[in-house]
Amino acid sequence: MDYQSLLQDIRTYGSKGWAIVYGVSGAGEHERSAEGAWITGHKGKRFLDCGSFALFMFGHGNSKILVALQDLLSHGLSGTSRVLCHAELAVALKKLVALTPPHLQKAMLLNSGSEAVEAAIKLCRLKTKRRKLAHLGGSYHGKTAGALSLTDHAGFKADTHPLLQDVVRIERGDMAKLETVLASGDIAGLFVEAVQGEGGIHPIEPAFLQMAHQLCRQHGTLLVADEIQSGLGRTGRLWAFERSDIKPDIVLVGKSLGGGIVPVSALIASEAAFSPFDHNPYLHSSTYGGNPLACRAVIAVTEIVQAKNFLPGVEQKGTWIESALDQLHGQFSDVLSAYSGFGLMRGLHFSSSTYAAKTLEYCLKTGLLLSPCLSNPTVLRLVPPYCIEHSDVDYMHGILQQALHNCRTLQESS
Repeated sequence: MDYQSLLQDIRTYGSKGWAIVYGVSGAGEHERSAEGAWITGHKGKRFLDCGSFALFMFGHGNSKILVALQDLLSHGLSGTSRVLCHAELAVALKKLVALTPPHLQKAMLLNSGSEAVEAAIKLCRLKTKRRKLAHLGGSYHGKTAGALSLTDHAGFKADTHPLLQDVVRIERGDMAKLETVLASGDIAGLFVEAVQGEGGIHPIEPAFLQMAHQLCRQHGTLLVADEIQSGLGRTGRLWAFERSDIKPDIVLVGKSLGGGIVPVSALIASEAAFSPFDHNPYLHSSTYGGNPLACRAVIAVTEIVQAKNFLPGVEQKGTWIESALDQLHGQFSDVLSAYSGFGLMRGLHFSSSTYAAKTLEYCLKTGLLLSPCLSNPTVLRLVPPYCIEHSDVDYMHGILQQALHNCRTLQESS
């Protein structure tokens, strides 16, 4: 199918808005195949994937995950009766819990990041018998009604959308507000991202998270760490919250948990926090949650991240990227005002949204995929897979260098 016909079908049978977005992107190609860190378009153009909203931590078509899934499908066991149990679920739960600190002992498999957030909202309220929830400024926790209530971006919220009430916003870094809100004793759960993704790749200061942890313990509030984007080694640690030495009551994981192949997310919790779901499993259930195919993907992913060279490899490749960004910032600080993040989760902070948009457009046309921060238009996300090579980083550096030079030329001519 040619590109324009594809867009016309999306426009006719799907969202006109998405058709416009694809049409004005300048890519001119649709995805045909992918392998490792690269996507190939239908005309043969190759794109280095440092975007995809952080989905492909383990690369496109990871062979370990594909083989595991193909083996399961050869037995016809893709779904589940929901009456008979299956061994894949027991193994996946055990391996997933083993990736987390010892105080987290229970897990539930779901289908999407937003669903994991919804389950956490429900669990916080059931466990504490409280209604109020709190989140940080710059947060992003999803777009279903409950998750959107904890997402700090008005542009995602329609005036008539039925959002949750009793939700409190705390500016990141505002320790006085944090203490006042939690000391009230009526907050069921505090939701945090140790490194905010959609909000602009903002690492939260360890001192702030440590105080949040202490206050939650003191006042009976459950601390929820949303690791949907930052977890599974993306920041160079298995979990971004480990950098702050805190013990959240609930951890949420998704995106790369299914290897970029199978939609799957998870809620992992302490035994005490999880107790309402222990006592009544029907309080939150899902037809596809914990299906054998998803479980097999989870098992393969846990084995990948437990390999002894995995995290050191992420750290090493993160230093390659940091070195490249440091050079670019030194050369074009008037355009690239800062960079942030850890490991393979980086933010490019521009001095204007125009520069960010122009850079995104140039990179796409040239063969480099980045992800925008929809709620922070001056920041682009650079989130490559761990299989990225040094030559790929050099390729990325060259394209970004030219993109930033073009922005500077635009500035000088205006």
